Amino acid sequence: MRVKRWASFILVAALGCATLLAPGAAAKPKTATKHLPALKMLPDVGCQGLLTISDFPGTVTESTLAGGAFSSAEEGKLGGPGFFTTCQFDPPEPTESDPEPDQKVGADELGVEPRSEFEAAGRRQDLLYAFPSLPESTRYQLHGIGTRAYFVIDSEGGAEGYLQVRNDVFLVAREEVGGIRGLLAIVASELCKSCNEAEIPQPGKHK
Repeated sequence: MRVKRWASFILVAALGCATLLAPGAAAKPKTATKHLPALKMLPDVGCQGLLTISDFPGTVTESTLAGGAFSSAEEGKLGGPGFFTTCQFDPPEPTESDPEPDQKVGADELGVEPRSEFEAAGRRQDLLYAFPSLPESTRYQLHGIGTRAYFVIDSEGGAEGYLQVRNDVFLVAREEVGGIRGLLAIVASELCKSCNEAEIPQPGKHK
């Protein structure tokens, strides 16, 4: 992954996570759901194993990042913790026979939000609202995958995918544009097969 693209993804993800961690940050956009029954919150799980090195061509190992904005963490807020992990997929190390291997990398991140964020102000929240658009990028909404999903193609031809599955927020970045929808569908199914878009009605479509 090119340095510029990687830096952009880290910036967007960090800004989104910082916003989600701020008290009351998930209160927009507002969608009236007071008449809907309470949903069971998904448990704290990490990003490890949600995707594999085969999903990131050119990588050979998966590791969990430590330190900085993407370390595994529990953050207390509004009476409940938020649990975040980030996994990185790395290329092979240089060897004598191949001193300059292809340096493609990939990454994914999973945040598990507490009920106080998912149902802030008595309303179920679109948790992807917190993530700003990448500079010079195009966003495409996806339907039929989890609770909310879209992917972004940037000016350098790479792609990022963003997924909400109830109170889970998942991000993935890789070099290849093709296949992002499939990756998000895999993760959505692993996190919750029954979670769907109807859990959070689109603004203007609820009664």
